[in-house]
Amino acid sequence: MRTEISEEVITRAIKAIIDVGIADDRDKISVHSEFKGYISSFGAAVIQSGILPALIFFEDKGGAQKDRPKLLQAIMKMNNWETPNGKGDLSLVKHYRSATSAEKSKLEMRILQDAVALKLALRTFKFVDKE
Repeated sequence: MRTEISEEVITRAIKAIIDVGIADDRDKISVHSEFKGYISSFGAAVIQSGILPALIFFEDKGGAQKDRPKLLQAIMKMNNWETPNGKGDLSLVKHYRSATSAEKSKLEMRILQDAVALKLALRTFKFVDKE
């Protein structure tokens, strides 16, 4: 199923990139180049393993890729899927798992659409190597 990525969705993606700290806090116009790889590998992980395994993998904060969960946080932010206290206690994995079977296919399409919007939105930032 093909979906159109609207200007409004890309604008939400840009805001989410800044809000969750993917954009550099100092200048708000640059992004570490590792995020280009993270967002590219997210789509491949969904195709290869399915949505839930991909979400679990990307939510894992271990190892050198401790910033990888920020992509899922950005998707949460784009859709206002955060807890009322704003601390982000609800993870995207928990949000997906709590959906009914009927809701899961729509939710998967929404997550993939937002991932594409994030990939496009990242191109509006300057990529820099991590220091």
